[in-house]
This record gives sequence, structure tokens and C-alpha cells, in this order.
Amino acid sequence: MKGLIFSQVKRVSEAHSLVKRGLAANLNSHVCWHVSGLLYRAEQNYDQAIKCYQNALKKDPNNLQILKDLSQLQIQRRTLRASGRPDGRSSS
Repeated sequence: MKGLIFSQVKRVSEAHSLVKRGLAANLNSHVCWHVSGLLYRAEQNYDQAIKCYQNALKKDPNNLQILKDLSQLQIQRRTLRASGRPDGRSSS
């Protein structure tokens, strides 16, 4: 979360460094993956942001905020699959 604050005050390299430290400490943290995606999206690195959101969603598949962020970005990039689910799975 500290990485988000640093990115808002234009200390982007420090923000990425903090997120990488968080992921190094806990690679299964959906929060760190989500924050990493938010940082990449703010930098308009959309492909990397999508990868981070997908990793976050793998760690916490029921998190609606991550799903919303991923879906919005995929719609913007026109990469949302026909199933309507960002991960391509069917609803059944």
C-alpha cells in the first residue's frame, strides 16, 4: 500500500521497488499483485498491468475489485474474451 502512496507523489521508481519487496516477501499476496497492476496501469503499461491483475485474481478469485479493474482494462484493450469472463472460463 505504501507503493501506491509513493506513486501518487511521483516517486514511481520507489513505488515499484516497494512492490517488488512485497512480492519477494510473499509471492502469493493478491494485494501486492493488485498494487503492481495499478502502478503499471498508471504508467500506461497495460499489458504488464493485465498480467499483474491476472496473478492477483489467481490468488484471490472472489475479489470483485480486482475482477473489475482487470475487466475494465481488458475492455479498454479489447482483449476481453467472448465468455465475458476475463480469465476465459465459462460460468458453469
